[in-house]
Parts: sequence; structure tokens; C-alpha cells
Amino acid sequence: TGCTITNNNWSSTAARTAIALNSADGNIVQDNELNPAGETGISLISSDNNIVKGNTVSMDRVGQAILVDTSSNNLIVGNTCTDTVAGGTGIKLAGNIGDGLYSGNTIKGNTFTGEWTCGIALHDGTNNIVEYNTSEATGSHNAFGIHTGYGKASSGNIIRYNTFSSETGLVMYAKNWQFPSEPFGTFTNIQFTSNTITGSSGIKISSDI
Repeated sequence: TGCTITNNNWSSTAARTAIALNSADGNIVQDNELNPAGETGISLISSDNNIVKGNTVSMDRVGQAILVDTSSNNLIVGNTCTDTVAGGTGIKLAGNIGDGLYSGNTIKGNTFTGEWTCGIALHDGTNNIVEYNTSEATGSHNAFGIHTGYGKASSGNIIRYNTFSSETGLVMYAKNWQFPSEPFGTFTNIQFTSNTITGSSGIKISSDI
């Protein structure tokens, strides 16, 4: 608690994670340069009330620049994420641990350029805000600005004031194609508002891919 990780330079293709917070609350990760970052640049796992700000994360393998897993009330702001290998995700929010619940995260003012398949993935979770982000997800396979779904349940998430330049701007699926035997997720009170989208598809909501 109360640690600041700042102005560090990291370079490793083989590493699993460059900066990892595990069950660590109330910390600041700011102005670090991770190039290349490995499989995951910055991860928050079961970690709440942290600030991840102004970091530069460059990826040259499939993974995610920033992972927020079963973590709540975090601010992810002003980060720059670049990918040179199609198939990765810029910022991924998921509930993979325990009951899979997380809420109250703010993803704001981040920039995604390069070969991302998905700029921001928002799986499960409630009352999260995704705003003022710019995504140019240009991966060769179903590039999305924001992908939400794949979960048990989501409600109250707000996606607003973002700019997407990708094959599809915003997409929401209730079924996880990787685990077809799992039941459909339920999604209520999800708001897509005042986003700017340039691409072959704008907003897609579907029960399955």
C-alpha cells in the first residue's frame, strides 16, 4: 500500500509481466517505459484503488498492455499502448478469479495504435467507465475498438466520448466462443454514448460471434 513505481525502463520479450500488482491496493504506477513489455505490460490482480498513469507500453508478442483482473476502483489514465503483432489487447478488464466481480474502474484518455485486435476489452464487471480513449486497432482478424461481453453478467458500464478507427467500433457478445458450453452472459444498462467511430461496422450487439 502507498508505493510509487515511476520512471523505470523495462525491455524483455520473454517476460510474462513487466510490472505486476497482486493483492496490492492504493499504489501509483506512473511514467514507466516498457519496450518491449513481454506478454503483459502492467497487471493489477485482486488490487484496488490504484492509479496507472502516463506509461508507455510497447508489445511485440500476443498479450495485453494493461490487465485489470478482479480489481476495483482503479484509475487507468493517459497511457500509450503500441502493438506490432496482431492478436493482442490494449487494456483488458476481466473477472477471472473467484466470483469474477469487479467494479468502479475508470479507463480514461488512453491511446492504442498498431496491430491490436482489440483496443479495450471489458468482460464482466459493473459500473465501470470507459471514456475519452483513442483506439486504432488494426489487427488482421476482427479488429475492435472496444469489445465487451464474454462474461457471467455486466451492468451499469458506461462507454462514452471515445474515438475508434478499426474494423468494428464497439461490439458486445453474450457468448464466449472459446468456451461454448458456458451459458450466455446477461448484460443490462450498458451505455454507449457520444463515441466517434470510423470503420466498416459501427456498433454490433449479438448473442454470439
